[in-house]
Amino acid sequence: MESQIQNLKQIDTQGRLSDADRVVLSALEKELRLVKRAKAQFAADRPSGPVIVSDRTKGLETERLRAKEKEEKRAFKEILKNKRDPKKSVYYDEVWNPYGVPPPGMPWKERDEDDSEGKKTLNTCANYRMVYGFGC
Repeated sequence: MESQIQNLKQIDTQGRLSDADRVVLSALEKELRLVKRAKAQFAADRPSGPVIVSDRTKGLETERLRAKEKEEKRAFKEILKNKRDPKKSVYYDEVWNPYGVPPPGMPWKERDEDDSEGKKTLNTCANYRMVYGFGC
């Protein structure tokens, strides 16, 4: 495109450029300006050139990795903190419900601290039996 513009300008300086060629020249110049503007905007969004690795950049990279690992550990601890222990569920059974998942439509309930053997679970099941007509 630039070579076409140069050729047309040389012809224009000699005075041999027709009106149709002048229209083509102005259209090419306009298109070249648009291309250069778009290229400048694209280049502004992206870093230029390769990344030079030095002791300084290696140090920054290790700091970023440490921060990332720290964030991942914090997120993992948060997940573990919110995780429910299935053995604390009133619905827990070693054989039939090892995950302590409540039946469909029932809320999650945990045993009290002093109810390690599930004595209150039987009472809760009796209550369900009386209200809903079926038990745990």
